Amino acid sequence: MSSDDLGTPMDDPGTPGGGGAAPPAGWYADPSMPSQQRYWDGAQWTEQTAPGQPASSPSNWPVAGGSAPSNSSDDTLWSVLAHLAIFVLGVIGPLIIWLIKKEESQFIEIEAKEALNFQISIFIYFLISGILTLVIIGLLGFIVFGIMAFVLPIIAAIKASNGEHYRYPLTFRFVK
Repeated sequence: MSSDDLGTPMDDPGTPGGGGAAPPAGWYADPSMPSQQRYWDGAQWTEQTAPGQPASSPSNWPVAGGSAPSNSSDDTLWSVLAHLAIFVLGVIGPLIIWLIKKEESQFIEIEAKEALNFQISIFIYFLISGILTLVIIGLLGFIVFGIMAFVLPIIAAIKASNGEHYRYPLTFRFVK
């Protein structure tokens, strides 16, 4: 992708040195997304990721003056359902959504896989807790993992409804 596709530093109103000579290489505020930064290598915008910033590629960067890519309301709805289907259908809910919708949207695919992996992990944790109930400590596992199984999908659904990705803690990623 050329620097013309993303705007040159001279065209970006938020880039130091706009209108004059090209600025030195470095991180600059993205004029169309003030909370984000882009890296100017001296000739063009590159795919580097700023420390603390999510990984992105030029295809995800908005064109100067454009808007950020967003998920459709359908994408967020199916992603929320993938997380909340756990309460009704267990592991089958996210699995069905992932199998049906994975080709339609990367956002739905990522969220459904995350919900599916979490549900598989929780099942494994409950099995281990069941075995450990023979030595009493398993009861604590049932309580802790039961709370996690109830609270974390709700948090994930809220994040998905805001168009954000959520990664469940203590989750084995079997489905990649």
